[in-house]
Amino acid sequence: MKRTLTCILALVVGGCATGGAADQAINPLGIYDFTTLIQGQAVSGTIRIERMQGRYRGGIMTTGLPAMSILNVAVDGQWLTIRSNTGTNPLELILAFVGTSFTGEWIIRNEAGEIEDRGTLSGRRRTGTRGRAHVPLPIAM
Repeated sequence: MKRTLTCILALVVGGCATGGAADQAINPLGIYDFTTLIQGQAVSGTIRIERMQGRYRGGIMTTGLPAMSILNVAVDGQWLTIRSNTGTNPLELILAFVGTSFTGEWIIRNEAGEIEDRGTLSGRRRTGTRGRAHVPLPIAM
């Protein structure tokens, strides 16, 4: 009886410790369409992340601004951090995913703004509009 109880307890505790799909790290490869406000103006753009020679690379393209190369990509579970440069200042994008939708922030020096999914996450393919879940993010300065 004691051995059976110990085995059942081990299974229950082990089952609780294992994570589900939400705990798995996202695959950052793909095309992310987004919208944001920059100095009060609505801006839309695309982030493209690909893997070349063992590193994540790509670019950020927005309406009215020059294209920016991605310098670094970091994945932490459902969080994606992208580092780039505007040409004069470092740029950091922090995205939080819920399913295939994301919300987040962009940070340039001491300015920050919200960024949100335009309803398309590719890495899979661009598809129709999806609902967004707001995830509050800390501003790292």
